[in-house]
Amino acid sequence: MMKSGWFLLVFFFLFGKVFADGENNSTSTNVLKPRVAILKFENRSNQKKYPASGVYQKLIFKSLRNFIAPLRSLELIRDSSSADLTNLIVSGEYALSGKKSNPDIHIELKIRSEIDRKMLFKKSYRASTDRKIFDSIDRMVSDSAKIVLAFRTPQNEKEKIPIDTDAHIEKIETANLLFNNFKIGSEEYDLMLNGEILDSPRNNRFALKVNVVAGQEYQIKLLHKESGRVVLNSAVTLAPDETRNINYIGTGNVAARFLDNKEHYKIYSFFVDSKEIAEGSVLSNLWSGLNYNLKIKDNQSNVVYTNLFYLKDGELKELSPALEWKGGVHLKIYKTDDIYAGLGLDLFFFRYLWAGVGCGGGVFYDWNKGGGVPVLFPYADVGYYLIGDMLSNFRAGIGLTFHGYYLPAGGDFSDLNSALSSLFYGGGIFAIVEYYIFYIKPAVYYDLSKFYAVMAVGVKF
Repeated sequence: MMKSGWFLLVFFFLFGKVFADGENNSTSTNVLKPRVAILKFENRSNQKKYPASGVYQKLIFKSLRNFIAPLRSLELIRDSSSADLTNLIVSGEYALSGKKSNPDIHIELKIRSEIDRKMLFKKSYRASTDRKIFDSIDRMVSDSAKIVLAFRTPQNEKEKIPIDTDAHIEKIETANLLFNNFKIGSEEYDLMLNGEILDSPRNNRFALKVNVVAGQEYQIKLLHKESGRVVLNSAVTLAPDETRNINYIGTGNVAARFLDNKEHYKIYSFFVDSKEIAEGSVLSNLWSGLNYNLKIKDNQSNVVYTNLFYLKDGELKELSPALEWKGGVHLKIYKTDDIYAGLGLDLFFFRYLWAGVGCGGGVFYDWNKGGGVPVLFPYADVGYYLIGDMLSNFRAGIGLTFHGYYLPAGGDFSDLNSALSSLFYGGGIFAIVEYYIFYIKPAVYYDLSKFYAVMAVGVKF
């Protein structure tokens, strides 16, 4: 029992020591990574004289933040509640003076160590508020870089050297990333540098200049907000004083499918805005974030279809154009074994359903009269397309037919059946296969108490 007790004491002692060492090591590692807070510069301008002076506060803050946030050797403190953990505070003030239309700006930069409550750096910058202000901000960011990158946190309370030697400070050099010429329309993105969001581009006017440390690798990513896709992913390392342009053009593709419900005898042309494309083809690499218009014209240059659409970045926009179904009446001319020629009309109630009437003519040999007499073959039928419709080149369907035989010049059909007069009728079923304007129509008729097959061929307009 005593041995077991000693064993447990030794175990807990060793476990506690390892845990404490691990915790101390973790704390030491965290302490060695400087924590930097950037405060918004105080605007000391005359607000009545310069009501728009607040814009420079945002410009200065954003320039400093976009430089410091992507640095992997530093930790940017964003939450004001964590201010007690801050090692360095970057702050300052500015004021406008001079002409109201084009004033000068005076900026004072301050960098303070919170470890020993000492001011590490303080410098003033003067410039006009035209494009020269950007040169002053570049110098200010470059000076900030030399301080915050040279700064290191002490490993213990006795060490009081929060910053390296001046010789090391002067070795830190900067460069510039210039994000411009973004062709993105109204699409929205997040621009990231080393995992930090610098800005959110959302139009073609987007431009951003970012100071970076020369010789260090930076990972640039552009994230499309809606889809979550990374559309730009590039690693860059810049030389001292180098300016690297970063551009992006968002694109998408448009697939114009075959036109439905098109009319025969007409040729159609497809246009996306002013660019003509082939029916059923894909138009690639169109700028995204824009509205486009699909127009379809017939061979008489009439616009028969239009569709306004928006193209997203990386999207394959599939368009399935269709003309409005207008129904209609179609004339047909046909012939069978018994009929020399016939005319008919097909009336479409719906896209696939039609009813037809017509009449053919032929000759019937009447033995009583000793010669041929004219005969008419009136009919009425109802059909339904199983494949295609009248606006398709290929069509196939089935239906019911009702037909009659009539001798308009007198006589009767007693040679066929003694009970028949000059008129009799019957019915049947048919199938029809059509291509363009031509068709064949095999049918099975029933009359005179028997079935027989009839084949009709013709054209339909």
